[in-house]
Amino acid sequence: EEDPFTSLLHLTDVGYYPTAQNHSRRRKEPISQWLLIYYRKGKGWYAVDGALESGSDSYFILPPGHPHEYDADSEDPWTIYWAHYKGS
Repeated sequence: EEDPFTSLLHLTDVGYYPTAQNHSRRRKEPISQWLLIYYRKGKGWYAVDGALESGSDSYFILPPGHPHEYDADSEDPWTIYWAHYKGS
C-alpha cells in the first residue's frame, strides 16, 4: 500500500468458486477494499442500495465503505471469479 507503483492498484484477495452452492455474504460493516465478482455461469444477486440481478457471463463491482450483500441462486448457483483490491 505504501509503494508508489503498487499503491495505484493492488490485489488483497483473489479466488474462484465453481458452482458455489449456498455462497452468501452479508456485510453490515463496510470493508475497505473494492470487490469484483465475475459470473462465469449460473445466477445470483447482489445489493448495495437495492437488489440487482445479472445473468451468466457478467460482473459487478462493490465499492469500499458501503454495506453490501450477495447470494448465489439456490437452483442455478453461480460459478465465479472474485477479487478484492485497493488503490488510489
